[in-house]
Amino acid sequence: MRRIGIVGSDNSHAVAYSRLVNRERIVGDEAQVVAIWGQDPARTAEVAELGAIPRIVPEVADLLGEVDLVFVVDRHGDLHRDHALPFLEASIPTYVDKPLAIALDDCRQVIAAARLLADAGGGAVVTVSTGSGEALTEAGSDRHVALPENWADDYVPERRAATASAVMEALAPRHIPVPDRPGGADVAPRG
Repeated sequence: MRRIGIVGSDNSHAVAYSRLVNRERIVGDEAQVVAIWGQDPARTAEVAELGAIPRIVPEVADLLGEVDLVFVVDRHGDLHRDHALPFLEASIPTYVDKPLAIALDDCRQVIAAARLLADAGGGAVVTVSTGSGEALTEAGSDRHVALPENWADDYVPERRAATASAVMEALAPRHIPVPDRPGGADVAPRG
């Protein structure tokens, strides 16, 4: 069984992903969300209860060595680089929710860390967004999965999670940086 950790509890995705995995068992016994970290203790406890997550860790680093896969889902993309890099550096498969980061340099650092690991381990860096993904490829992505343009027309986390799960199963990537905005292949706002 893959042990999943969630970084960030302030976003509805933490609830959606943990419910899908732990309560609805969309991956059966293949995985379980086993721990979560969040900035707000009350919100983190609420997400843990809603998603049947058995453990709340006091620091992001406490997930290292405890999980086989991590979802970085902080609402604020300015936290994503600092939260994703320790897992990438520890060779832990890492899903970074949108936005990948706020600053373009942060986006490049996350992709570069994934790139180093892919090169060392014979893997590939896969990115997912609407659009062509040219900016993501230029930043170091080996493969780009283009989602339909209407991907973000409505908000259905279960459908998005199912699509992400299907991509992960089909490609078996180790790290999946997700760009910041629907309708674009940009990795961060430029302004």
